[in-house]
Amino acid sequence: MRALIVDDDEPIRVMLATIIKQQGFSVDTASDGGEAIEKLKNGSYHVVLLDLISDISAKRIPNFSAARSWRPPFRSASCTSS
Repeated sequence: MRALIVDDDEPIRVMLATIIKQQGFSVDTASDGGEAIEKLKNGSYHVVLLDLISDISAKRIPNFSAARSWRPPFRSASCTSS
């Protein structure tokens, strides 16, 4: 199974990737919304972990919502430290 982790904070991305890999997932990461959208266009994911404060949420959430129709459906979880 594949997961995409989207967070602008590198230590958080690394920590989440490590945890998710330990659960048997293949993990890709993105540091911003543009990178995440490109990965969603070019890949298929079972789950997406999304930082709510990142620019994907602030500026591109309509695109993120549309991305769900490009590939087979995926589950998403949003989080924030605020």
